Amino acid sequence: MAVAQRSDDDRPTLRDFAPAGGLLALLLALLAAAAVMQAADSGRYLVVAGRGMGLGETVALVQRSHGRLIGAGALPNSLVVDSAAPDFASSMRKAGAWMVIGTSARAACEGN
Repeated sequence: MAVAQRSDDDRPTLRDFAPAGGLLALLLALLAAAAVMQAADSGRYLVVAGRGMGLGETVALVQRSHGRLIGAGALPNSLVVDSAAPDFASSMRKAGAWMVIGTSARAACEGN
C-alpha cells in the first residue's frame, strides 16, 4: 500500500483560515456592542482604583462621586459600584481611578 506524500501546495495557509477569522471578528464585535449597550443602561460600573489606593480610600472616592458600593470586583483593587449620576465615570477618572467601565448587572454579580 502506497502512502501519499503531501506537497507544499496541500498544506493549509493563513489564507485558508481568513473566512473563519473574519466571521469570528464580526461575532466578537457584535457581542461587544451588545454588552456595551446593555451595560450603558444598567448604571453599574467596574472601577479599577489607581496604584497605591487602599480599599477605604477607593470606597470614599466612590461615595464622593455619588456611587454606591455593590461589592469587590474580580480584579485586584477593583470594585463593582452602582450610580445614577450621569457624570460618574468621568468624575471617578478625574479623582484618580485608572479605569471605569459600564458593566451589566450579571457581570457585576459574577465579580463578587
